[in-house]
Amino acid sequence: MVSGKRGLIVAIDGPAGAGKSTIARLLAEKLGYTYIDTGAMYRAVTFCVIREDRHINDNERIVKFIRSLKMEIKNNRIYCFGEDITDKLRSELVEKNVSEISRIKEVREVLIEIQQQLGSRGKAVLEGRDIGTCVFPEADLKIFLSASPDIRAKRRYYQLVDANRKAKLDEVQKGIKHRDKIDSTRETGPLNPAEDAIFLDTSDLTINEVIEKIAGLVEEVKNNG
Repeated sequence: MVSGKRGLIVAIDGPAGAGKSTIARLLAEKLGYTYIDTGAMYRAVTFCVIREDRHINDNERIVKFIRSLKMEIKNNRIYCFGEDITDKLRSELVEKNVSEISRIKEVREVLIEIQQQLGSRGKAVLEGRDIGTCVFPEADLKIFLSASPDIRAKRRYYQLVDANRKAKLDEVQKGIKHRDKIDSTRETGPLNPAEDAIFLDTSDLTINEVIEKIAGLVEEVKNNG
């Protein structure tokens, strides 16, 4: 479904460590599109829940909180209740609990509604785990990025090291496998490629190579529309 006036919606899904965030952000810059990091939105909710009361296993309180949450995205920065919390979303505690928070049906429903509002005008690149299946099943182009578990773990490990965070590769590998299991088996919005998604294995590709491939696919969609 290509709408010339609206502009394209590009959905990029995939597991942790596949390179979604970096690739989606740079692709959006290249195309002049809006970049919407849905994963960061779930981390924002997780951060706020932990900071507010730390009852991460109390679904009822979490749902009540999420319904009162005021979240905004401005210039790729995430604000909750007017506070810019973007730089606080990659903490170990957030990473450890984000999949558990994300699997709550009501949390996903609230954030999906926000994501749909943000991307509804088109000319948007959205990345996450259920963009092509739940958020924008009518997206003009759906990409499913992946890589081998070992490659994804190494990428995440070096990301943490570069951020001056203490990390052990074996623990990162366990964390990747645990998150894959939770994300792929949750009841609402499980991590699965859309039937019409294009699968890209990034294991042996550079970031620029992946971006060029997807940019080429965007042009194909435009030309065929």
